[in-house]
Amino acid sequence: TCEGGAYSDTAGAVECQTCPEGHYCPAGTSDPAQCPAGSYCPAGAADSTPCPAGTFNTESGSSSADSCVACPTGSYCPAGAADSTPCPAGTFNTESGSSSSDSCVACPGGSYCPAGSSSSTPCPAGTFNTESGSSSADSCLVCPTGSYCPAGAADSTPCPAGTFNTESGSSSADSCVACPTGSYCPAGAADSTPCPAGTFNTESSSSSADSCVACPGGSYCATEGLSAVSGPCDAGYYCPEGSSSAEQNISPPGTYSPTGSSSPTLCPKNTYGPNEGAEDAAACQKCPPGYETQDTGASSTDSCTEVICDPGSYRDLEVGCVVCAAGSYSDTQNAAACTPCARNTYTSIAGSTACLVCPDTAYTWGEGTDSFDKCIGPVIEVCTEKDMGGDCGRYYDDNLQINYDILSLQVVRGEFEVYTAPNHGGDYSLVTETDGPLNVEEIFNSYDTDETKVLSFKPILNDVFCSFEKGENFRGSFRTTASNGKPCLNWSDTPLSDIALPNTYCQNPDGSADEPFCYTSETETSPCGIPGCLWDIICYTGIGAEYRGTTSSTEHSKTCQNWETDWPHPHSYHGDKYAWAGIGDHNFCRNPDKKGTGKTWCYTTSLNPYYWWDYCDVERCNRDQFDFYKL
Repeated sequence: TCEGGAYSDTAGAVECQTCPEGHYCPAGTSDPAQCPAGSYCPAGAADSTPCPAGTFNTESGSSSADSCVACPTGSYCPAGAADSTPCPAGTFNTESGSSSSDSCVACPGGSYCPAGSSSSTPCPAGTFNTESGSSSADSCLVCPTGSYCPAGAADSTPCPAGTFNTESGSSSADSCVACPTGSYCPAGAADSTPCPAGTFNTESSSSSADSCVACPGGSYCATEGLSAVSGPCDAGYYCPEGSSSAEQNISPPGTYSPTGSSSPTLCPKNTYGPNEGAEDAAACQKCPPGYETQDTGASSTDSCTEVICDPGSYRDLEVGCVVCAAGSYSDTQNAAACTPCARNTYTSIAGSTACLVCPDTAYTWGEGTDSFDKCIGPVIEVCTEKDMGGDCGRYYDDNLQINYDILSLQVVRGEFEVYTAPNHGGDYSLVTETDGPLNVEEIFNSYDTDETKVLSFKPILNDVFCSFEKGENFRGSFRTTASNGKPCLNWSDTPLSDIALPNTYCQNPDGSADEPFCYTSETETSPCGIPGCLWDIICYTGIGAEYRGTTSSTEHSKTCQNWETDWPHPHSYHGDKYAWAGIGDHNFCRNPDKKGTGKTWCYTTSLNPYYWWDYCDVERCNRDQFDFYKL
């Protein structure tokens, strides 16, 4: 029997023949078998040899491994494959020589793979496929509105926020157009969303409802999708923020609403508005005369109650209670008018029920004074330390004894005599407002004294704050306007420039007038209304040496003798020597004994030896009985 790889086709053959190429001969073969497809058979083959895995052979009768060709892409070839096996539909294989179906991978999203695919086929532009393992183009879906799909898209791409796309099947972002004004477009918008009524949007490409701005108060936005307000609210109505109608809210009774109102305006106090829909304040009717409302926004006459004006105000039938202005007062309910503060009083507070009295040594120009600073009189500021330091206080009249040491002072207004001892004693000096701040030791440097403290002081009033006699020596520095209100010219610009002091204060430099005056133009003069001095006119101070009154009778009812005559009693007190004491051609009481004691006196016309002279019937000045000024 022939061994495998050989054969004998002749009976009685001495030897076996080698199995030819392309055939295989199992043992005992008489007829060589043709080598099947998927294998090869060299000469002497006892059996066919399968093509290696990853190859295949479609031909039978092959004699060598060269007949096994590499398995193509899109397929796989197990060992002995007579042909390549296509990868199943929904998979693909990019490699040649594959030997197993494991080489066929699932088709990715955005594509499809028919059976035997060597690569995935991208979905066409304008379509997408979210599934893997797809086998046909039918798996590629049309790109929806609000998005776009380039070729091979595994999913649709939403249009960016601020854009929209109304078309399906779009393949690029160019299909997404800008959101128009009056609307907004979130990402993936298939269409713009109009801003709701009551809002508007002036910007394009907006991405959210937050871009829709509430219609401002006083206006309305009637429809959706507005890029500007529709207009102002109608008169008689008011439109809060976000209104959608020109008649959003009707103005209620007690209010009115002009065109473009965001809220109703309350009727003013002391008026009422009975009707709704009022367009202006004219619709608010006044309460009856003598009646008022307690607040604004009244809607009927029931809110109008009788006016009760407290002291400090007066009742005006048209407007109600009116607070008294500074400089006036009322001290009763429902006063018909406020009363101006009387002369020499003041109030700086509106709504006063009384006026305060100026200091005894001060006065006012007239009624209705509204400030303490307008009380015309002397003011001195004194301090417990040098250079206006320490505790400081202001005084307005005499101080006979100060209970603390004064080391510096300043006359704020007028002139003061300051003394180094209580009760106007010790050394003294005259200090005026023009001196400015002074230390006491500076004031008394001109005196041979160790005293450096001021312990009492008194103001100078005559010819400083009032006009003594005709005011020829008047030197007050507080009046620069005439009684008619016109400003005074500087005396240097007047016909009396050669004898008047060069300032704008009232004077009587030549004694030609009855009181201080000033020029209000180059040719016109006017009196200044300076009060007359009363002290040393109707009463006397000190020992009476400054008395210039006209009393001419004595304490014992005797008539005074003319000072210029020596009958019936000769004497030496004549005007040529004693004019300083007011002695002259008259019989008025005087006291020419400047360094003496006593009070005003005169020689009498009596021949009674007991009354050849006598003290006069003139009282000593004191503030409890006598005013300082003749106003």
